[in-house]
Amino acid sequence: MNKHFPCGHWHRKEIPTLPPVPNLYGTGLNNGGQIGIEPALIGDRNYRNISGSSWDQVVCGYYHTLAIKSDGTIWATGRNTEGQLGLGDNNYRYELAQVGSDTNWKTIFCGLYHSLAIKTDGTLWATGQNSEYQLGLGDDIDRNVFTQVSGSDWLKGAAGYYHTVVIKSDGTIWGVGYNDAGGRQLGIEGEYITDFTQLPPIDVTEVSCHEYGTVVVKSNGTMWSTGYNCSGQLGLGDLIDKDVFTQVSGSNWFKISCGSYHTLAIRTDGTIWVCGEGYLGLGEYSSDITVFTQVGTDTDWVFIATSTSGISAIKSNGELWETEERKAFGTLTKIEGVWKQTDCGWYHRVAIKNDNTLWAKGDNTSGACGYGYGNHVNNLHLVNSKRWNTVDTWSNHTLAIRDDTTLWGTGGNIGLGDEVLSDYKFVLIPVGSGWEQIACGDLHSIILKGGVIWATGDNYDGQLGLGDHGTGTDRKIFTQVPGSDWIHIAAGANSSFAIKDDTTLWATGGNSDGASGHLGLGDGVNRDVFTQCIGTDWKQVSVGG
Repeated sequence: MNKHFPCGHWHRKEIPTLPPVPNLYGTGLNNGGQIGIEPALIGDRNYRNISGSSWDQVVCGYYHTLAIKSDGTIWATGRNTEGQLGLGDNNYRYELAQVGSDTNWKTIFCGLYHSLAIKTDGTLWATGQNSEYQLGLGDDIDRNVFTQVSGSDWLKGAAGYYHTVVIKSDGTIWGVGYNDAGGRQLGIEGEYITDFTQLPPIDVTEVSCHEYGTVVVKSNGTMWSTGYNCSGQLGLGDLIDKDVFTQVSGSNWFKISCGSYHTLAIRTDGTIWVCGEGYLGLGEYSSDITVFTQVGTDTDWVFIATSTSGISAIKSNGELWETEERKAFGTLTKIEGVWKQTDCGWYHRVAIKNDNTLWAKGDNTSGACGYGYGNHVNNLHLVNSKRWNTVDTWSNHTLAIRDDTTLWGTGGNIGLGDEVLSDYKFVLIPVGSGWEQIACGDLHSIILKGGVIWATGDNYDGQLGLGDHGTGTDRKIFTQVPGSDWIHIAAGANSSFAIKDDTTLWATGGNSDGASGHLGLGDGVNRDVFTQCIGTDWKQVSVGG
């Protein structure tokens, strides 16, 4: 026999009865923690497998991710308000979705809210935010589908917040977009470069971008940088912004990757070097490292990536090592598995293992990790493996009774004595045990045991049934409601209903304006105490918004 499935305003809780223990599952909107899952921190410490085993390349933008499969198709997930996913709309995605039907994509790269891709025929395509001309399409109109950029023989590129830089197969480098953030991140004159324009460096083999800077490596192993330099991220020995590409000390540079305010590099001898500010693998948080400084002594690094303030690097044996941003340490830590490629967004990371499976970790509130849940949980997800008897929910909170009859809640308005959310986890509400029923309204809750009702939360329309309403009458802890012999309760957005053991039905709360007649009392007047409705022989009541 199926149990009742209570529904909130935008999400649903389910209590599966088989098999064999009734664990608690949830799906839907979770922005207030109402499902009891921490959306921003799921997977924050550990990589989680996303989808399939056929991935060749993956890259991150600010809050979005693009990936190419071995069949040459592009897939995207995450924030899409500027059209950066190239899916023809501006809707977020919480799982990887195929972009178009073309099967000849070769490489991809992302900026803040824009994305670019190069096909096997050397054509360049762009989508997303274009307010600063960063798509290279000659205008400042956003796109939400990949649109071809003029030119040919494009090879690979990089993008910052509002600028884009691409290398052609002949070693020339071309830039477009905003160019006046302190220094000149494109290394040429002009506040805005509206079409791709050739930049001074030639024989370029590698390029990477800070938020407002650009770093390149030439075929002779020299490194050059330009742009904003507030933290020494240009590696030039000072904190002075640069308007032109300036040579960095040293030689034999091989790979580069720029974070927000730091740069990571590999030399041809396999050593790894950093400058700037962040968790750079040097121990604690590092600031104003103006010259490239070696990280450790290992000589087998082959691949690197940077996030907002951390670094990731892969060794020749497939070991992945990372520092974690927003933590009080900056040492490289080994991640289990054998990996071939990694990339970092501002607060999420993605990586491909040697078996071509795709993995992600970090902040998924915009769907950038592609788990299928962020603020929204699109698939039923295990919330808690304890035994539960009943559960009810509304838009921003959930209450549940365990089999020991204790009361638990998550989200807001759950009677904990404050207005702080419950840290996205079910917590014990200190009201003892013996609870029989629970009912959640929009911003209030009522509970029942031994014929007595208790209420907490917002009371602007008298929905708590405590004889008062309006400003200053909300309750932050469960408070006993007048009356006794109650046997059934229900709650709407701003109303509460109850049935007594004599089968009479009672109601309190909003009954005017948009809720006119909602209480079924024959008028449009709000109530702040439970008031008897017409008739008897009532058995059950259910309330909508």
